Parts: sequence; structure tokens; C-alpha cells
Amino acid sequence: DPAVSNPTIVSVIQLELDMHPQLAGTRLPRHEDPQVMVLVALQHLATKCDRPVVVLFDEADSLHDESLVSFLRQLRHGYVTRGRHPFIHSVALV
Repeated sequence: DPAVSNPTIVSVIQLELDMHPQLAGTRLPRHEDPQVMVLVALQHLATKCDRPVVVLFDEADSLHDESLVSFLRQLRHGYVTRGRHPFIHSVALV
């Protein structure tokens, strides 16, 4: 269910940021709509970094059905609109 998986993904990204010395204190926004929650968080992250951001999502294969579709749609939308909105430079699904 994207309403569960997407907030979890954003929470894990936030935990990783908190452990990074240069990004600690960066707060990711929590969008109410789970269908864009990951997209908004990654766009925000891209605006806060002075260098291109590369994100590795480990265990991406643990997402299924609508959760996977929602997650991939958000990544695709961020990539397609990166000329108009900041977005991460690269992503790897491991």
C-alpha cells in the first residue's frame, strides 16, 4: 500500500540524512499525498545539496504491486521534469 510504503521510504531517507555530517539537520517535507511524497522529498533534497545527488535504494525489490508502481512513477516524474524542477542526479535500484 503506497500510503504505508511511501512514508516509510521518506523516513528511511531522513534517517540517512541525519547520519550524514553535511546534511544533518536537513528536514524533508512530508507531503500529505503518498502518491507524490517520495518525489517531493527527493526534489527538496536536490535543492539542499550543492553537488549532484546520487541515491541508492537497496532492497527495492521488496516493493510490490501498487507500492512499486507508485514509487517508480514518482522517480520517473522527477526525472522527466528535472529541467523545470530540481531532482536527484541519478538513482540506482539495488
